Amino acid sequence: IAAVTKGRAGETLTEMAELARAGAVAFSDDGSPVANASIMRRALEYSTMVGLPIISHCEELELAGRGVMHEGLASTMAGLRPIPAAAEEIAVARDIILAGMTGASLHIAHVSTKGSVELVRRAKDDGIAVTCETCPHYFTLTDDDVRSYDTNLRVNPPLRSASDVAAIKVGLADGTIDAIASDHAPHSLEEKQVEFDAAPHPDSARAAGDHHTGARHRAHEHRPREYPGDTARQSRRRIARGRNGLRPRLGVGDHRGLVRLEIEELALHGPQGGGTRHAHRLKRRDRL
Repeated sequence: IAAVTKGRAGETLTEMAELARAGAVAFSDDGSPVANASIMRRALEYSTMVGLPIISHCEELELAGRGVMHEGLASTMAGLRPIPAAAEEIAVARDIILAGMTGASLHIAHVSTKGSVELVRRAKDDGIAVTCETCPHYFTLTDDDVRSYDTNLRVNPPLRSASDVAAIKVGLADGTIDAIASDHAPHSLEEKQVEFDAAPHPDSARAAGDHHTGARHRAHEHRPREYPGDTARQSRRRIARGRNGLRPRLGVGDHRGLVRLEIEELALHGPQGGGTRHAHRLKRRDRL
């Protein structure tokens, strides 16, 4: 996946046609929003010329500010700086409007709020070419869990309210949400053993030198693996089909390759008098 703007800085569009010829399958500045609406419009227009989608990280930075968790009762009780749901929803609404205006294909990454699900559902009903994804933590955990101050729960977008979680589940069930993505970004244990406000999260990639942009999105300079005799388009299709030449798919009753994971709560005891903090880990169970 190639970048939308050079250096993901949101200022100058990349050479999208050239990147498409080199094997890009989509464009995204994920980890950063394309804050300038005019640049986002031009990116969507150019994407129609190469027939590839734009993947949007929807975040209104001025509204999100220096927040670290979802705005609500839980953030008040925890005493942590909040991020309102509107910081995501305003950006989702803007990009959907621009996609409808340009006729481009838009994919919205890591949807986390009830309002965003409703906006995508309405856009699909209106015939706009929009798809979206969510992540496992947005339909299994809530902002109440953040009150444990477990820094593994410092994610962006933040964990949302119970009503948002319920809306995500409905969106998955009715097809409004098209996919589930891990949105994983690796961090060392040492990086996470700090105060919650100081803990890194997936979208702190730029401040940390872009060393953890995640498995889904790679820098625009990287080229896909090439196969002898293939054109760039054939290579893209081969990579999308996977190593065995078959496009990955999952049907009703097809349990091949699925593994059940359970969330296990741990009590971590510090030195004498250091108190106890709670953490979570995923524990693999039997293969389905």
